[in-house]
Amino acid sequence: MKKSAKICHISIGHNPDDDRIYYKELRSLAKIYRDVHFIAPDRKSPPSDGIIKFHLFPFSKNVLRNAISALRIATSVKADIYHIHEFEFLPFALVLKLKYRRKVIYDAHESVFYYFPDFSRKPRFFTLPVGAISQLLEWFCIMFVDFVITVTPWIKKDLQRFNKKISIIYNYPIKEFFRTMHSSKRKNKTVLYHGQLSHARNIESIIKAFPHVIKRIPDAELKIVGYGPEHYVKKLKELIKCNNLEEYVKIFPPIDYKEIPSLISEATIGLSSMFPNKSFMRSIQVKIFEFMANGIPVLGCNTPANRYYIEKHSTGFVIDPPTPENIARHIIKLLLNPGLVVTLGKNGVEAVEKKFNWNLMEKRLFKIYKLVEEKC
Repeated sequence: MKKSAKICHISIGHNPDDDRIYYKELRSLAKIYRDVHFIAPDRKSPPSDGIIKFHLFPFSKNVLRNAISALRIATSVKADIYHIHEFEFLPFALVLKLKYRRKVIYDAHESVFYYFPDFSRKPRFFTLPVGAISQLLEWFCIMFVDFVITVTPWIKKDLQRFNKKISIIYNYPIKEFFRTMHSSKRKNKTVLYHGQLSHARNIESIIKAFPHVIKRIPDAELKIVGYGPEHYVKKLKELIKCNNLEEYVKIFPPIDYKEIPSLISEATIGLSSMFPNKSFMRSIQVKIFEFMANGIPVLGCNTPANRYYIEKHSTGFVIDPPTPENIARHIIKLLLNPGLVVTLGKNGVEAVEKKFNWNLMEKRLFKIYKLVEEKC
């Protein structure tokens, strides 16, 4: 029999079908709770699974307006446990905690201080103070929440000074979700990058690597799939045109999460972000696990996470420094050595199957909710 406690996740920035929130956390919780809700911005139609109850609010570029909209819905839902996903909503979550006496779980996805200077186009003299104020806000507010979930050990180390009830739930893939096709069955020479398109991810260097690649391997292709600011996508397309790469490099719009396994199954090599900024030095990119789960080798920049998941487990190569020439050299090495591609791909499948999968994280999630629920 499922538990009777009412669960409500709140996001003011993620889509209703977010991979971590919806596909992993919410669908896992629906296995043990009969009443699970998700409050999210109305930027995309929610999945019609009949399992999760969605409450969507009109999305605004004004974060405060989104937070107020989410709070209004949250007070009407009257959940026993609220699980929030952005630091901006923390002050509003304290209203649910202190005024309405509800339990609150905070899911820290980012290193807040570094996020602003690394991902904003605004000058650092503006973003650094914003980052500092935001970090202080997060530290203060989490002292009052019932539990903190983080996604990396670096974030946990920062936050556990302010709340000892803290645990890591890594954003590992659902292993059953991916078709682990062996790379030996792939006859093409497709290099894939999928995810957010931004300067912080150094997509330019990936594109600049391809003139070097096609000199050695004329039938190679680079497929870029994802979303990004209009000005940046335009810049990438201009770069492709200037380098006469229209035949070899293509940019495609983002796809639904459920289509990612099929996308990866058509590729030979998977690329992670190629810029080791402060945020990425403290993060773990989920796409490397998706490549591993689907049996293709991964190329990533030199970060602690990549050194562990890619280098230590022999699932690909860490590129340092991530220059176009170095990226090209590793792509060429793999495309000319199909046996190596197969070996690295098999290592990735094995690592996900045994160690890096959501099935293990789901058990942690259940334990956390049991602890919080016992206090209700």
